[in-house]
Amino acid sequence: MNDRLEAISRVIAAVARQEDQELRPLGRGMGFVPEQAFAYLVGKAINARSSDIFGTPDVRWSTDELIAGLGRAGLVFRPAAPGKAVVVEFKRKFGPNLSYLADLNRFASVNEHEYDRLFCGLMFSGSMKPIVDPLNDPRIPAAAAASNLRVRPAYSPFEYFEKWPKLVNPVYCVVGVWQLLGRARAGDAP
Repeated sequence: MNDRLEAISRVIAAVARQEDQELRPLGRGMGFVPEQAFAYLVGKAINARSSDIFGTPDVRWSTDELIAGLGRAGLVFRPAAPGKAVVVEFKRKFGPNLSYLADLNRFASVNEHEYDRLFCGLMFSGSMKPIVDPLNDPRIPAAAAASNLRVRPAYSPFEYFEKWPKLVNPVYCVVGVWQLLGRARAGDAP
């Protein structure tokens, strides 16, 4: 696992948790935050830790940047040091209907030699027991199988927090972040 990508993933989870806590008194939560706003908040938080994460404070970052093969990217980091840039795509309601597959397939077109690619899905779960093991959440293998992509968790276990604890069945938000490795090749294990 790439330390830099794991650090970025943990910052994403921390920002989601913090934003949810700040919105609770207003009767809102992470499900209310638009993807572009979340990308901006994550960008600010990662930029504040750029020396720790990228090894240099000289990191350009932007939201809504035009990337060849993708279109507008949620968040892009370009460290001054040699190496790959990082592009992050966000899905606020990563759900069972697989409506995000077109986005994932388009994301796979981003040049993997130029960019490390992270996909963040905020998964809302209404079960009594939160999903904490990414390999046991049916949304993950379903996305990989249906899109013919190779992905792996960028950090593990995925962090989660309780959204509405006073309901009969609490709702949880699981912050999943996967590194997109590329398209599956013939002979790859499913």
